[in-house]
Amino acid sequence: MKKKLSSLTFFASLFLFVVFFAHSQAAEEIFLPASCPKSGLIVFPDDTRNVNGMALLGEMIDCAKTKIDLVMYTLTSDMLVDKLVTARTRGVAVRVIKEMKVFQYPGKTVPDADKDPQLQKLRNAGIEIHSLPKRFSDISDKAQAHHKVLLVDDQYAVVMSTNWDIGSAYITRDFGLVLTKEKYAAELTEIQAVFEADWNNVVITPQNPNLVWGPDNQIQKLHALIESATHSISIYQQGFSDPEMTTLLCTKAKAGVKVNLLMGPFPFNGDKDVNNPCQEQLIQAGGEVRFNTDHYMHPKVVVIDDKVACIGSCNFYPPSLKYNREVGVITADPAVLADLLGTFIADWAGAKSFEEGKSIRINWPEIVEVHKARAAH
Repeated sequence: MKKKLSSLTFFASLFLFVVFFAHSQAAEEIFLPASCPKSGLIVFPDDTRNVNGMALLGEMIDCAKTKIDLVMYTLTSDMLVDKLVTARTRGVAVRVIKEMKVFQYPGKTVPDADKDPQLQKLRNAGIEIHSLPKRFSDISDKAQAHHKVLLVDDQYAVVMSTNWDIGSAYITRDFGLVLTKEKYAAELTEIQAVFEADWNNVVITPQNPNLVWGPDNQIQKLHALIESATHSISIYQQGFSDPEMTTLLCTKAKAGVKVNLLMGPFPFNGDKDVNNPCQEQLIQAGGEVRFNTDHYMHPKVVVIDDKVACIGSCNFYPPSLKYNREVGVITADPAVLADLLGTFIADWAGAKSFEEGKSIRINWPEIVEVHKARAAH
């Protein structure tokens, strides 16, 4: 009888332990939307499953339980700003680091930071907004908070190239990588630490080997990554006018490495495409440059030998490389690379040659308005 009672006591204790363990695990559950891709790579404006990247970011905000930290360059999306306000209203702590001097495209007016209606909407909801710490502008007045990061509940981060603007929902090619606590604990910890340091204007020296931080270590890491290529280098870029980066890529092309650079024509408007001189140098060295006009090309991606990729926010022009706060993630995850390369191959196949595409001018704001009108009906 005593043995039977002892057995019952043991199994009852085991049952209670299992229940407690399951409950504690549930408390640590990561509330990612069901539409989040299994690889963790978000493709903007949408992926092959027709999942819209901006809508997915909105779902992430909706799923937040306790905390949202956001770093954003351009923040003009009514939908995402409204969702941040709603999150704050339901008790989620929200903090935003925002670049206050965004690039002003020719013919486009950018409101002053103190008059920006979206920022005012956030402030009215009790959301505190900081700008880039002064220590960056002390080095150069060209320095900007150009990185784009969403941190949710201390459980995951999205490192992305996409701005939270209207065009990103319809026409802009961009990428974001979801870094969960379960899979990328060390990377998530450092991203949180850098956010806190920048929020409080405290100097920090990033150490994680898989994160590329501007201006701290990104030139060294990006150069090392490119120098490691033995077979191929596939690049998405918006800006390509840095002499050192151009020289390095030309050297690899001359050594027989296949260098493919995919961009858009006249990405910054203006009378001239400032990228053309460096593009022409790369072509002369044996590389290939194509222009994709199906989307506004805004990614900042390097893929080495189809085995390793850096997905981030850094343009290949001097201020972005040397002065800006930027961030990128180096990954060799096969699932991420499969989705990334699949998109690159499709975009490359649909792109125009350098000679065919270099004089094409596209009125992207007009195209955005057409998409908005269609979405409204």
